[in-house]
Amino acid sequence: MLIIISDVRKKVGSVIKGVILLALLSATGVGLATLYQAYAPALSTWIEEESAKVGPMDVEPMEKSWFDQKMDQYVIKLQDLYYQEHE
Repeated sequence: MLIIISDVRKKVGSVIKGVILLALLSATGVGLATLYQAYAPALSTWIEEESAKVGPMDVEPMEKSWFDQKMDQYVIKLQDLYYQEHE
């Protein structure tokens, strides 16, 4: 049995274009994966270094100076006075 397909040239051309497009997309994906593998260690190291940095607002100093202790006591007394007045 013989099946006659109309516009065979167009259909074969579109199939070939589709195969070429898929090949290009897969090659692009492989290239991007290779680039990621090449730069991933550098990125992860940079992220770890940045997260290890401590900013001025992240932690309080372990030893407080005399001024810091007095200021903390003053603030606590002011808070107590404020809450007593509102009761």
